[in-house]
Amino acid sequence: MFTKLGRHTNLTRLLAVLCCGAGVVTSLVTEFAELGSLEKVLMALTENDANAMTSVLLTTALQAVDVMLQLQEYKIVHCDLAL
Repeated sequence: MFTKLGRHTNLTRLLAVLCCGAGVVTSLVTEFAELGSLEKVLMALTENDANAMTSVLLTTALQAVDVMLQLQEYKIVHCDLAL
C-alpha cells in the first residue's frame, strides 16, 4: 500500500517490511518520529497544563486532511484515524 501511494510530505515513510516464512507481514519499519505520536505529544502538553497553539492544531488537522485526500485518490480506507 505504501508503495502504491508513493512519497507524500505528510505520510510516514515506509522503510522495510518484515515477513514470516509464509509471506505474512509481521512488522513494518517506518521513519523515526523523534517526539513520538501526535497523541503522545498532545497528552504530554495536557499533563503539563499546557496547550498547543490553535495555529499548530489547525496546521496538524490540515496535514491529516491532505493525507486522507491522498488515500482517497487510491481508494484506500484508513481504519484508525484519530484526530
